[in-house]
Amino acid sequence: MSENPEENDDINDPGWEEVKNLRSDQERKQFAMNSFGNLEPGNPQVNLTFHGFRRRNKARMEGLLQDDIQSQIGKARNFCFNSLH
Repeated sequence: MSENPEENDDINDPGWEEVKNLRSDQERKQFAMNSFGNLEPGNPQVNLTFHGFRRRNKARMEGLLQDDIQSQIGKARNFCFNSLH
């Protein structure tokens, strides 16, 4: 036991007893799913992030590649600037 009362409160928390009594990986997995409200178990082989390569490919497929957008904005600014002068 620690001399820190906050640490002891964590150790003596009734919720910890529930976690401590889980015996199998399946029980722990089910407990985590219920705790976080997940309908499906996580799969470490499936990358759920959506950035980088996948985002660029999606943008290309939709014709919204960021460089193209910036290029179009630059052309529009130049056109407006040149039209005023």
